[in-house]
Amino acid sequence: MSDQVTGANTNTSPELLNVREAAGFLRVSEVSIRRWTNDGILPCLRVGGRKERRFQRHDLIEFLNKKSDGTSARRAVGKTAPGHVMIEDISIERGAHLCSFYKTDLGRLKISVSFLAAGLKDGEFCILIAGPDATTHIIENLRAVYGGLDTALESNQLMISGGAQSGDQMYQELEQCFVQALTRGISGIRLVGDMAWAIEQGLDLNDLMAFERRYDHDLAQRYPVVSVCQYDSRLFPGEIIHEALVCHEDTFNYPLSRFL
Repeated sequence: MSDQVTGANTNTSPELLNVREAAGFLRVSEVSIRRWTNDGILPCLRVGGRKERRFQRHDLIEFLNKKSDGTSARRAVGKTAPGHVMIEDISIERGAHLCSFYKTDLGRLKISVSFLAAGLKDGEFCILIAGPDATTHIIENLRAVYGGLDTALESNQLMISGGAQSGDQMYQELEQCFVQALTRGISGIRLVGDMAWAIEQGLDLNDLMAFERRYDHDLAQRYPVVSVCQYDSRLFPGEIIHEALVCHEDTFNYPLSRFL
């Protein structure tokens, strides 16, 4: 592919592309598209009450042709969010904010244990946010598969939180943790939130969803973190399950069956 993009499709068509179509045009993931728009390096329009992203073709072409330090803008941006992580056999791009659902105690462990264990083995900063029972259950099983767990806890490579009584407080706590991790030179972050913590903290579920949306639009995009928010379907009403899916749209970039 040449440095400059030309051809019949470079006209000034008024057609607006959505996130999926823009990702296909640039041949990147939808996570990258959202991150680049949040960083202000890829122009987009916001339309409708939900302020959904829309893209003009000439902006996408200009983005591809732009140079930064002798490399294409597309390649240069990758420096801000290095690498992928694996969840089972799925490659997940950093910046992804995912949700999963379970209806048994065993289901609580399906993603959380292996995801955290792999992160600790790779030297990443890991965070577990959960209520007391879920924390005990996850940590007991994590210890069984990762022998260095106690060292990780002592060195604060693994942070355990019981959540917060407000979405704002939880947001601030996480941002402080992310900043401290990067200050320590840790380049990768993994977060598991067992969202029943909100119920145990007495957090209004609408406040929880507002926190999730704010996290999705800001922290998840600004830091090299992969986040998995898991919901116990025995505890949350159907409208909250629906809202969780809406504000974790990254989940739809991957086989949804893996998160159920």
